Amino acid sequence: MDLCRKYAPRLLSDLRGQPDVVSKLKGFVSRPHGRAFLFSGGSGVGKTAAAWALARELNPGLDERNVRIGTTELSSGCQDAESVRELVSRFAYRPIVGRASVLILNEAESMHPKAREVWLDALERLPSHSVVVFTTNNPDSFEARFQDRCAHYRFQDTRPSLLTPIRTLANDIWRAEVGTSKCPLSADELCPHGSAPSFRRAVRRVEEAIQGMAA
Repeated sequence: MDLCRKYAPRLLSDLRGQPDVVSKLKGFVSRPHGRAFLFSGGSGVGKTAAAWALARELNPGLDERNVRIGTTELSSGCQDAESVRELVSRFAYRPIVGRASVLILNEAESMHPKAREVWLDALERLPSHSVVVFTTNNPDSFEARFQDRCAHYRFQDTRPSLLTPIRTLANDIWRAEVGTSKCPLSADELCPHGSAPSFRRAVRRVEEAIQGMAA
């Protein structure tokens, strides 16, 4: 059982706790063009999930297999200048399927300085069918000229803003998996005081509770 994968958002409307980001991305989907995004916020708040949801909505009508053909997800820490140049050269070609090629670069703050320099030039001339999403927990690590080349969307990542969406998700999963309407885990178990809120961690807690019932 992998409830994180099973209940991951599929489309932008499935994202929880991020109404401003969802609204802006839906506006982009209605008029897509070559664009770079910087998604910032704490771990587990939906940045990578939002990037995949964006990829699906930019390529409507494609099944999951074909969406994944046109979407690449990488960790930025493994990139050097040459690997970035190779990725950029691939962007010159239109996708085999769908209307947009999407590149998701996680942990962008760990990018090698030389790789970042190559991106600074490449982001000035993205093809109309190419979308790049950088995700980061630390947007302040990016100089202004990098941020100026991206649409910077800050994800909600505080306990007051995400506690209700996290509890709602836990209840929805509990209802679907167990059959009762309310998850018995407390707010502090799902979203502990003193720690950053995380949908991923909350779903893991729900999964552990369900497994404990079956033991």
